Amino acid sequence: MTLKRSPGDWLLLAALVAVWGSSFGLSRVAVVSISPIWVVALRLSLGAVILCALALARGQKLPREARAWGWFAWLATTGNVLPFFLITWGTVHIDSGLAGILIGSVPIVVILLGHFLLPDEPMNRFKTIGVATGFAGVIVLIGPRALTELSGSGVTLLAEIAVLIAGFSYATQAVTARRMPPMGVVTRAASVLLLSAVAALILAATLAPHGLADATASGLVATVALGLFPTAAGTLILFRLLDRAGAGFVANSNYLIPAWALLAGMLFLGEKLAWNTALGFALILAGIAVGEHLGARSRARQSRLAARQENGMENRVL
Repeated sequence: MTLKRSPGDWLLLAALVAVWGSSFGLSRVAVVSISPIWVVALRLSLGAVILCALALARGQKLPREARAWGWFAWLATTGNVLPFFLITWGTVHIDSGLAGILIGSVPIVVILLGHFLLPDEPMNRFKTIGVATGFAGVIVLIGPRALTELSGSGVTLLAEIAVLIAGFSYATQAVTARRMPPMGVVTRAASVLLLSAVAALILAATLAPHGLADATASGLVATVALGLFPTAAGTLILFRLLDRAGAGFVANSNYLIPAWALLAGMLFLGEKLAWNTALGFALILAGIAVGEHLGARSRARQSRLAARQENGMENRVL
């Protein structure tokens, strides 16, 4: 089976980029007065409450099977608890631009894992060229100077490794989520966020017991917004899009989020369009076009060829 992209899938991807892209600015406001790990715990908790309420309102009950909760625990760890914690810690010690480039490696990992684990997402030359072009666009967009921050020792190196592991964790969740048994999107999203929230609250209470002592109104409002949009809405869109269009398609968001952040700065903050912004954005769009359009045509040709060969073999047997 070959996954097809519909206009609705592109709209969902745009929505995912918008809600996930908003998390950076909201997080910067929240962590001024709230411990970062408590920001993570509270946003996950609020997201879990919202989605559990939505599931109940739709008459959907959380599953009782141990196998299903094993999947939820895996997705919660790889997609929320582990990467949230690693990125929160890592970005304290490295520049956000370098972190963006390191996270930009997610689509590369996704196409490699998808090739071996997902029969309907094989790697081909167009997809490989597209991913490489998109990654180059991220580097140009953020600024190649960020790469000079790479360090080979000390806490900076550990922070770089932490962010890379977070990116690998995101990629692992995106690929393995498509291998779990079929289940309603709301039920799956609510269950994953519920386990994520429990784990994050335990970590927050253990590592930063007084992390909420200095919370301000602006910090709490930003945290609530994080729970509503990047967490609750973002998780729903993520699982819906994974089912509809596949892990490789969703991975394009890692290229588009930095572009969205800069575009929002131009639209709402009056920032000017720099040459590297325009070139980087063009490379990202070109990479997605090559990987999605030409890659899809290549997969379609391969499917038609395989079908003709199969029909030919059947005719010879007859």
